[in-house]
Amino acid sequence: MWGDGEQTRSFCYIEDCLEGIYRLMRSAHTSPLNLGSDRMVTINELAQIIAKIAGIQITIKHIPGPMAYAAAIRIIPACARCSNGNHVSPLRKASSAPIPGSSSRWLRNWAWIASRMAFLTIFTAPKPFTNPHIAVIQRNAIQSWKCLPDVDVILIGDEAGIPEAAKDLDVTNVAEVNRDEKGIPQVSAVMEIGHKHSDSPILCYANADMILMSDLLKAARRVSQMAKDFLLVGQRWDLDQSDLLDFSGDWESRLRLDVAQRGRFYSPWGIDYFVFPRHLYTNVPNFTIGRPAWDNWMVYHARTTFGMAIDASRDVLVIHQNHDYSHLPGQQAALWLGGRQIEPGQGRRPEARLQHPGYQP
Repeated sequence: MWGDGEQTRSFCYIEDCLEGIYRLMRSAHTSPLNLGSDRMVTINELAQIIAKIAGIQITIKHIPGPMAYAAAIRIIPACARCSNGNHVSPLRKASSAPIPGSSSRWLRNWAWIASRMAFLTIFTAPKPFTNPHIAVIQRNAIQSWKCLPDVDVILIGDEAGIPEAAKDLDVTNVAEVNRDEKGIPQVSAVMEIGHKHSDSPILCYANADMILMSDLLKAARRVSQMAKDFLLVGQRWDLDQSDLLDFSGDWESRLRLDVAQRGRFYSPWGIDYFVFPRHLYTNVPNFTIGRPAWDNWMVYHARTTFGMAIDASRDVLVIHQNHDYSHLPGQQAALWLGGRQIEPGQGRRPEARLQHPGYQP
């Protein structure tokens, strides 16, 4: 927020303003006046009003910048002399409402804004699209996300093919992202972009090879109605997929049948998607995307802070399209943890008990 946030404004709901203009036109009043409310609101207070209505907690960061009308502005209370001789404020109850978070006018404004925001934003940092097979499975994954209603998609990075894929698939591309010494995007930077470049109340980071379907969206809506703070994760199904998928018609049913016939349920070791409210995970350590440990930390953090890590494996079918690991040193022969190469089996998952979506605290 520019400035200290103590500059004040007087807000007038559009219907009240129109009512005031209408009464003014029908009155005998001829001298100038300010039509509005005598209720002064600081910009700090406005931010807290909106946060309360949205059901989120915020921390305001004040930064130097322009502050138009920084001094308090005194608005003359609206008053129109009607034909019957009575003085009437066009704002009536609104001008004297104590507040503001419960005011129906603020709530109606928020409902209008919220109706134009996607419920869920899925964001990811894809691999370069130079490997033909990687290009195919990443396009499959992103296209599946695009098929979900009320969902926005963000592709992060400027590696070969990412900007072009974003343009072709009509999704947002954020090219600039902080990277580690090896040039790989950092989890903290990716999370920051997910928060900064979306306005959805619920966020989802997913690996760019993961096919997601409508059951994930249903689970996210269900859990968000049950709990304010949560992390939704789950095990995946592995599937060999070498061709572009057909997303016409009832593509979900066709794909579920294919998974039932050819898929393999993977162990809890790998977690490939994370769904959470946007006010969570705003401060994440500098892990590296695509390397072990950070997915474990996400669950560990949920269990040790807000205490709600939810296992959606029985309710949500997510599909990992199998691929090689040529992007890792030694391919599948080794993993990387904290910049140190380790052999499979030497890593240790943080212990974190997961809960089913039906769980109620």
